[in-house]
Amino acid sequence: MAHMAISQGEQHQVAERFGRSHSQAALEQPHDAQVGVIANPFHVWLDDWQLKANEEVNNADFNDLTLTAYSGEDSSRFGYTLELTAEGPLVFHGEEGFSQKAANGQGSMYYSQPFWRIEGNVTLNGETKAVSGRGWLDREWSSQLLDARQSGWDWFSLHLDDGHKLMAFQLRGGGDSSDDAETEQGANYRSGTWISPQGDTTPLATDDITLTPLATSSVAGREVPTRWRLEIASVELDITIEAPHANRWMTTSVPYWEGGVVVTDRASGEPLGEGYLEMTGY
Repeated sequence: MAHMAISQGEQHQVAERFGRSHSQAALEQPHDAQVGVIANPFHVWLDDWQLKANEEVNNADFNDLTLTAYSGEDSSRFGYTLELTAEGPLVFHGEEGFSQKAANGQGSMYYSQPFWRIEGNVTLNGETKAVSGRGWLDREWSSQLLDARQSGWDWFSLHLDDGHKLMAFQLRGGGDSSDDAETEQGANYRSGTWISPQGDTTPLATDDITLTPLATSSVAGREVPTRWRLEIASVELDITIEAPHANRWMTTSVPYWEGGVVVTDRASGEPLGEGYLEMTGY
């Protein structure tokens, strides 16, 4: 399963594809399959959507990749071809890559590449334009389901202007309800990673993170939090995170909200950075 989206102002174009390849012929000739993954040199694809390594460099850390995905035809065609170059190391979350997701110990393996520099072309509304900017890869997998009490999550990945980066999330439910503070916040389970400009990491415990929704927007018939306060006590961070455009509902088979956000200092309103927010279960 693959999702792709392009957002600009009030526009939000979404596409998804499904594929399956499990035949013996596909195992013997993987490039002939509709969908597949080759570890070295790295190449993952579904039809003509693909993320592929530059074969001339070492891509153990996703250092140099090309991402290609297009959908639609003629004037309705949209998509991108992007060159992704890592300017920092992979970041492993939790305990050596095991990211706990509930107080009872359930979790997943999880790492990020938050140091991508991106250059390429984006096609939208019949126009193709050169773009450049920053990127963030999350890769996560697990053999476990979420805790039965958990209804969804709110997930933040932030580039701060001073070079630090922050990954923080809460799963709604699954926290330790024996703690009064947790009970007041719906027994949510929170975790995160504070990332230095050099890629050094500081794990953030659930009691170090306070997430408070400040405002909601009506999106796809739902009330979705699009303005948040995020406090990280250990690094003295108190910020407001806001989505400039609420219309970022992913109209995929499993729908959710995902879009860009801006970060400001809670007290002064000074701009501090930008990032992405993903929310499910609303």
